Amino acid sequence: MRSDRAIGGAILLLSLVMLYVAAGIDVLPGSGAVNARTLPMALCVIIGAGSLLLMIRPSATGLEITLQPILNRHALAFIALLVVYALSFRHVDFRLGAWAFMLASMALLGERRPLVLAILPVAVSLTVFVTFRYGFTVLVPTWI
Repeated sequence: MRSDRAIGGAILLLSLVMLYVAAGIDVLPGSGAVNARTLPMALCVIIGAGSLLLMIRPSATGLEITLQPILNRHALAFIALLVVYALSFRHVDFRLGAWAFMLASMALLGERRPLVLAILPVAVSLTVFVTFRYGFTVLVPTWI
């Protein structure tokens, strides 16, 4: 089997599941046309369309060759980190969770400069929090 068809099918299935999950996101009354579901649903549609393109126009590369870079220890550790972040998202303050996820992923990917590790995760998590909370008025999990 060609790798693009197998991976495209898996991504299409995942995007359909995520579209179903996104459709269940509660919407606040009076939130208007852009609400908490808009971005996740739009991303699911875009990802699904991309996976269809992979399935329609596959390359000649075999599945084994394509999966070799994914099945190394760094990639698997990053996938595990993503799963932990996703499962803890509702239970952990967004700012703390985003900071911890970014710090751990930067360290996993080889960043060793202490100043970058100290400043960048804090700046990014606060910027994303402020953008979603006050720019888009999307409620994100907070403890305070």
